[in-house]
Amino acid sequence: MARPQVFARVLLRLFLIALAATILCSHHSGRPSLIPPVGAIQVDLAKAKLPLPPWGQGRAKIDLAKLKLPKLPPSPYEREWAKFRQSDGLLSLDYVKSLQAQARTSATKKKSGSDVFKVVFCSPTPSPPAQDGNLFLNPSIEQGTTAWQGFGYAPIKAVQNTTAPKPFSYLVAYNRSYTYAGPKQSIKNVAAAAYELAVWVRIDAGERQYVTATAKINDKYVCIGGANARSTCWTKLTGGFTLHEPAAEVALYVQGAAVGTEIWVTSASLLQVDMDKWRSRQNENIKKYRMRPVRLSLQGLGLNIVPARVQIDQVSSDFPFGANVNGAILYDTAYQEWFLNRFNWAVFNNEGKWYFNERREGVEDYNVTDALVDWFIERNVSVRGHNVFWAVEKFVQTWVKNLNDTALWAAMQRRMNSAVPRYRDKVQHWDVINEPLHGNYFGQRLGEDVHSWMFKAARALDPNVQLFLNDYNTVEQCDRGANPEVYLEKVWNLNASGAPVTGIGVEAHYSGEPQLVRLKHDLNRLAMAKLPIWLTELDFSEVESDDQRADYLEAVMRESFAHPSVAGIVLWSAGRSTCAYYKDIDPGMCNPCDACLADSSFKDNEAGRRYQALRAEWSTHFARRTRLGLPLSFTAFHGRYRVRVSFRGQQVERFFDVPKGAGRLNVAVQL
Repeated sequence: MARPQVFARVLLRLFLIALAATILCSHHSGRPSLIPPVGAIQVDLAKAKLPLPPWGQGRAKIDLAKLKLPKLPPSPYEREWAKFRQSDGLLSLDYVKSLQAQARTSATKKKSGSDVFKVVFCSPTPSPPAQDGNLFLNPSIEQGTTAWQGFGYAPIKAVQNTTAPKPFSYLVAYNRSYTYAGPKQSIKNVAAAAYELAVWVRIDAGERQYVTATAKINDKYVCIGGANARSTCWTKLTGGFTLHEPAAEVALYVQGAAVGTEIWVTSASLLQVDMDKWRSRQNENIKKYRMRPVRLSLQGLGLNIVPARVQIDQVSSDFPFGANVNGAILYDTAYQEWFLNRFNWAVFNNEGKWYFNERREGVEDYNVTDALVDWFIERNVSVRGHNVFWAVEKFVQTWVKNLNDTALWAAMQRRMNSAVPRYRDKVQHWDVINEPLHGNYFGQRLGEDVHSWMFKAARALDPNVQLFLNDYNTVEQCDRGANPEVYLEKVWNLNASGAPVTGIGVEAHYSGEPQLVRLKHDLNRLAMAKLPIWLTELDFSEVESDDQRADYLEAVMRESFAHPSVAGIVLWSAGRSTCAYYKDIDPGMCNPCDACLADSSFKDNEAGRRYQALRAEWSTHFARRTRLGLPLSFTAFHGRYRVRVSFRGQQVERFFDVPKGAGRLNVAVQL
């Protein structure tokens, strides 16, 4: 009987030794804990030996057959998915390419994305120009070429269209030897104000081409809008600009089409924006889309007899306001406090990207990513997953680019099977493809249909996550490859293939001053997809001061918050420069402080104070006294509320929610 007791004591000692070793290792191994000690974490993440997830080596171990997969719409991928569910997720590259060929053959029998958008964005005849306040002379070309000139050595002529239901005239710039050549009009003595441009454009032949409107202001050329012009119909090009001081002359140009292509122009309007009306429109939209009328009944305590003091405070907002973070937030208490007092969503600078999680082939490192996800979830902060794949070649790891096609396909499936199910029901969004309008590395290697596979695979592995495209220069600058129509076409073509794109990510990396008129028009166009639009990486480079950054930030946030299709606003580089944090990991991951709201000690600068002022403006707080049991009626921003009732020397506290919805919300709070 003594031997079992001795054996038990030996086991107990071994267990205690192992436990002590585990504690010591966790203290010194360089892994950031969820509740780290105050002060700098002492770890070299580049040298840390971190554990691999169970499926991190070799073939994917996750059993897709046991997942509850949603029914996918019929598509050429049906056979692929039958095989995908029955296997471990590694498919024959030849098999996939045969499916792609079938898809391309069947697609030719259907209307293409270009055909659909031709109907959406084009009109057989242009609408008339604005009459009152139009600064253009001869806007309808009814007086020939009067007030217009050819620029870039391109001659111009006026032509009358007599075949349309209603005859109209238009201007033609022909024999164009330069892309910048086209029609021009100079406007004299322009007051300091914001201006809204609209002009109808067309080309004479060929495929669609991106045509831009450019303003020359004080010897500086600024692209103020763009549109894809076609030869079969007219397209309305919209845009705008702001003058901060009067200008003796502003020259406006229509240009950008390929050399030799004629640019046709008519129905030009340039109107001064009434900023009081603009702000009034914003406020009306904010009240309509971000607030709800509430009728609050307080029941109990005899409140129908004696009046009481009622304090109502919004304690959280339903609208997502977020910022990017890095791993430093796990141990920097000042960073933690600053972030949690300002944001309810988080996205990681690099910690969710493939090149961070698998810097060397087969060696997956999710240690910091896991810690970040869990840290935010514990604090009721939602997380955007950024990103599964990055389409721009220079951001693809060297070892990935060195793989042959078959090995690349296997690595991509390992990445998908590793990242997405790991954070199933933890992250709310995934940027499935990052910047596909500016890069196409995986499509060029494996075929365009690989993009559809990415979305279908992500949906199979996490049925509840929202799946986004994410790209830049859709609202920021003139970009023929990323303008709203091109973005919409990418979304439409993916959805047509059965890919479940459920959100549009607009990075909003502004260089210089944002043009609000253009932002409004671009958001309106993107809204045609009928998907939520998120500003995912809002920041401002090339600013002269924090005051200027504050002005730009307020302008974009107001316009975006007022737009019914914008479902979230996330700032980029909001805290401080990431260069110090990443210097020992990879200096290439450094981000400048282009949206900084605070200094290195997390003391708010002017941009930070402006941000806080907006958040305060967009929240509901007030105090009232009850009157003989009558309900309280008010309008409140969507979110969670605390009501405190002071009555006969006692105070009672309760909570209620104001969700998004139509009509008045009736709330009864039992005291």
